Order: sequence, then C-alpha cells, then structure tokens
Amino acid sequence: RRDLPLITAAACTLALVVVGLFALVSHAGHERDSAILYGFSLLWRDSTDEPLRVIARIPDPIPYAILGCVCIGVGLVRRRYWRAGAVAVLLVGTGATTHIAKHALSTPRVSQWLGPWGQVGNATFPSGHATAAMTLALCAVLVSPPAQRAMVALFGGAFAIAVGYATIALTWHYPSDVVAGYLVAGLWVSLAIAVLQRVEHAQPEPTRLPPW
Repeated sequence: RRDLPLITAAACTLALVVVGLFALVSHAGHERDSAILYGFSLLWRDSTDEPLRVIARIPDPIPYAILGCVCIGVGLVRRRYWRAGAVAVLLVGTGATTHIAKHALSTPRVSQWLGPWGQVGNATFPSGHATAAMTLALCAVLVSPPAQRAMVALFGGAFAIAVGYATIALTWHYPSDVVAGYLVAGLWVSLAIAVLQRVEHAQPEPTRLPPW
C-alpha cells in the first residue's frame, strides 16, 4: 500500500507521455482529437455561453487562490499541518508545471472541423484550467475527514469534469489538453501522498463509511 502513490505517479507520467504523443506527434491522433473537440463544441449555444464561461472561469487565479486557501485552512483547523503545507506546494507546483510545459510544447494544431477564426491556440497543452480544477478537487480530498472523503471526492470529481467540458465546449482546449491537465495534477498529488506517508506522524483517524 505504501508503494501505491509511487505506482500511481509512474502511471500518470506514462499516460502523460502517451497523451502527448497522441496529441502533438501522431497525425491520426490529432485528427481524432480534433473530431472529439468538434463534437463538444456543439454544446455551445447563445443560451449556454454564459454558464459555460462561468464554470470555465472558476479555476482562474483569484478564485483558485481563494479555494486553495480554504483547503489549507481546513488542514490547519484539523491540525494536519503537513497536509496543509502539501496543499500549498501543490497549488503552486501543478500550475508552474503546466505553465512551463505548455510553452515548451507549444505547437500549431489546426483542426479541419473549426473555421479560420475558431482555432485553438498553440500553447494549450496541458490545460491550465483542467490542471487547476483537478488540483483543487484532489487537495480537497486530501484535507477532508475520512467520513466525508467519499462525498468530497464525488463533488470534486464532478467539478473537475465540468470545468473540462466547459473549456472544450468553448474550444479553448483540445480534449487531450484537458486529460493532460488532469494527469499533471494526479502526478503531483501522488508524489505528495508518497512524501506524506513518510513524514506525517499525526494520530490516525477512525475511518467509517458514510451512512449512504
């Protein structure tokens, strides 16, 4: 069980490489990525534009910082100081990784499904919005009490998926960008858990299934 976070981190790293090759190197992969993007873009309407933008903007820097501070505060209130510190590192580390990667891997990707004015930008892999959303979701799970962890995971996962859907429907990102963003968050959180297993010496908490 102690090796599971490291195994998960290795799996996320491998998956990132595969998704990157699929999206940025393989012509057939890009065509499939582009076709899926077009399908998601059909979710956009005049009536859905504002809700999609509201959802997609939740991981913007200011709300991201506020929600991240809430997660840190929960960890401090519960006297899980190592976890609160880990959340602070994760909030910065995942964003920095995505920012560096998207500029290092910047490449033009033209979709035959989109018009000349609707193309996705070059520096979009991985998605910063998806990375931020999944980071918040996983950090919330990390600091939540065991009895509420399943519920937090359920709502956090739904939040991260909603942000991913919104950014694709608005054609801000390809689907591969969003998946890569999720994997960056998963990689960092897995490594953080591996470290916490070795340095955290807080009294173990009773784990019980939620009543539902």
